[in-house]
Amino acid sequence: MTRCRKCSARAELFLCGDCIDQLQEHLTEIAWLIGELEITLTGQDVLTTGSVGQSSEEPSPIRFDSQGNPNTIADQTCNAVTTWVRDLCETRGITFEPVRVIPLDFIGPLPDERWRRLPQRYQPTAADAAEWLAEHVHAIAADPGAARCFKEMADLRASALRMINRPDRHFAGPCPTIKAYSRTGKAIECGKFLYAATDERSITCSACKQPVDVQRNRQRAWREGDRLTERILLKRLKDIEEPVSERQLYRWLRQRKLSPVGWLHKGVFVEHYILRGDPRVFSLRAVRQLRAAELKAGQLETPDATSAVEILHEMLQTESATDGQPDDEPPRRHFSRTYGQSAAEAEHEAAEADQDGPETEQTEAIA
Repeated sequence: MTRCRKCSARAELFLCGDCIDQLQEHLTEIAWLIGELEITLTGQDVLTTGSVGQSSEEPSPIRFDSQGNPNTIADQTCNAVTTWVRDLCETRGITFEPVRVIPLDFIGPLPDERWRRLPQRYQPTAADAAEWLAEHVHAIAADPGAARCFKEMADLRASALRMINRPDRHFAGPCPTIKAYSRTGKAIECGKFLYAATDERSITCSACKQPVDVQRNRQRAWREGDRLTERILLKRLKDIEEPVSERQLYRWLRQRKLSPVGWLHKGVFVEHYILRGDPRVFSLRAVRQLRAAELKAGQLETPDATSAVEILHEMLQTESATDGQPDDEPPRRHFSRTYGQSAAEAEHEAAEADQDGPETEQTEAIA
C-alpha cells in the first residue's frame, strides 16, 4: 500500500482509484476535444461575421511561431498524447492498436455506434491515441510519472475547453427542424444544440443542414425549453437572478428531488444514457419550480455561502448516505460527467460511479 502521488490517498499504484477514473474521463474528453479544436481553429464553426474584400478585425485564433509554423493548443494536445503512447509502448512493452475497431471486410452490424470499421491505409490520429490511453489508464497509473500525466491531461483539457467555449459563442437552442413524425403523430425534431455569435442572425445546423433563425429559436427555447446542460443551466439561472449553487444542485440529485431529463450525445439530445462523458440535460422549468418551493420553505442556500470545501463535504455526505441503500432497491443510473464541468462536480460523480453496477458501463439503446 502506497500513497497517490496526486491526492495522497491510499493507492495500490501511483494513482488512487478516484484519480485513475478522473484521468480516464479526461482522456476520453480529450479524444473528442481534439476534433472540436480542429473545427474551432480552422474557422469551420463560423463564429465571426465579415465583409467580402475586408479582413477580419479579430486576430486569427491560430498562433504562429517565429518560423511561421502553427503553435496551437491542438498541437500541444497531440504532442502530449502521442508522447505518452510512445512512452508506454516502450517501457511497458504494449503494442498500440486502435480501440473499438473491426476490419473493413467485416460483415454484420457493429456492436454500437462507438465502434467503426478500420479504413484502408489507416493512419493513427491523436484522437485514437487519446482513446488508447483511456483504455490503458492503469498502465499509466503504474508509471512513476503518473501524476505528471494527470496534470498534463487536466491542463490540456481545461485549455481546450477555453479555446472552444469562446466568449462570443452563445447557446441558440436546439435545432427545431422536423425530420419525421412518430406513429402517434408527434413531430420528431433534429434537436442538435446550436451555438451562435452574439450578432449572428441565422446559422445552419451542422446535422440537418437547415437554416435556423437565431433570435426566434432562442425565444422558442426560452419558452419551451427546459433542456439545458448543467453548465448552461447554472449560468442561465444566474443570468435571470435566480442563482443555484453547485452544492444545492448536487443535494437535490442526492435527495432525488431532481433528475436529468436526458443526455447530450454528440450534440443531440437523447432521453437515454449512451456513452460515458455525455453531458446531463436538466429541465430549467423543474429547477426553477424546485428553487421557488425551497426558497418559500427557507431551505435554499445562497451561492455566496458555498465554498469548494463545503461542496466536497456535501459530496462525502452523498457517498455515505448512499452506502446504506437497501438491497432490494434498484441500482441508480450512472450520471456521466457534464461537458465543461467543475472539479467539484467530478468529485460528486466519482462518488456516484463507485456505487453503480457494471451494467451501467454498457451502452443503452435510444428509445
